[in-house]
Amino acid sequence: PGHDHQVVTVQLGQNLNYANLLHFIHLIEENLTRMQISQLSLTPGDSPETVNAQTLNIEVYLR
Repeated sequence: PGHDHQVVTVQLGQNLNYANLLHFIHLIEENLTRMQISQLSLTPGDSPETVNAQTLNIEVYLR
């Protein structure tokens, strides 16, 4: 039988530090058996080291 999952939507914000966002994504993707990013929209921030992220959808797999 397949595993059930829920989609969690996270509102991130404007001018996020890109390195910190990558670290956050890495922590989620590192655990592929339980969570996986299904959608992420990014645009450049006000400075070269920032990005704007509207929403982040994470599929959380349940037992």
